[in-house]
Amino acid sequence: MSFHKKDQEIMAEEKLREAQMTPEDSIIRSYYDETAEYYDHSRFENTYGSFIHRQERSILLKEITNIQGVNVDLCCGTGRFMEFACYGVDASSKMVAQAKLKHGNKEFFVEDAANTHFGNECADTIFCFHVFMHLSETKTTEIIDEAHRILRPGGMFIFDFPSKSRRALFNKQKEGWHGASGYTIDEITKQAGEKLRIKTYYGVLFFPIHRLPSWLRKYFFHFDSILCRSIFKKYASYLVIVLVKK
Repeated sequence: MSFHKKDQEIMAEEKLREAQMTPEDSIIRSYYDETAEYYDHSRFENTYGSFIHRQERSILLKEITNIQGVNVDLCCGTGRFMEFACYGVDASSKMVAQAKLKHGNKEFFVEDAANTHFGNECADTIFCFHVFMHLSETKTTEIIDEAHRILRPGGMFIFDFPSKSRRALFNKQKEGWHGASGYTIDEITKQAGEKLRIKTYYGVLFFPIHRLPSWLRKYFFHFDSILCRSIFKKYASYLVIVLVKK
């Protein structure tokens, strides 16, 4: 199958995307445009962010056994996980610009994750981190459908989202759009429908380490990671699900 759509198709769809951009899309894109230059420093170059990054990276290391395959980082941001992908997609041009500075040998596209230029059934693996937490259920379903379209049969879609079970445990309420959307595994598999089957899932960040002194956090990493892969994993802060195209 062809990996890329034709130029005429890309141009026509790009115009349509701009015309159909929702207020939700516009707000999120503007936010990441504005934070792109200091995003890495503020989010992942501290003990809290590096804790999450290490756990997420360990999952990708376990699941993506062929990093030379046709792998797509959907909503790649500044390219935090581009070591696992050859193509990166993000709606924020400023985030993509930062990713290009770090990964000059990779290809990037400024596109809506729910409507990309990639051809049908061309990718081995698609992964998407720290995205669905911001999105409506409708937008989440659209991105899952797009991943299904792009993936080859047997291909994997790996993504994370806040655990609704964890939020219910602590009675956490929505506040604005940022990180507001949580799901259960059953809800996500229902959205995936008959097109994608669940292979497995993991937890990320079981302990509320943001409440601990920064010097102490690293000592909880091993135990936290064990709990995130145990029978209690649905109560971790985030869940990472691995779906496979049938």
